[in-house]
Amino acid sequence: MVAVVHDVNFAARFAGHILLLHQGRVLASGSKDVVLSKENLRKAYQLEPTVVKQDGGFYLFF
Repeated sequence: MVAVVHDVNFAARFAGHILLLHQGRVLASGSKDVVLSKENLRKAYQLEPTVVKQDGGFYLFF
């Protein structure tokens, strides 16, 4: 199944593979732990993210 979402927390919760785009190009592709790194999120959104891993969950705050 393929889904396109703009909610990063939703993608982190349900996706087995994430493709992160920035300005129409692939910035990162792979597991949420690799793709949703602070560095990649900073590049994609030009914001400083806070990544919280708790109780098996993965939560992002901007």
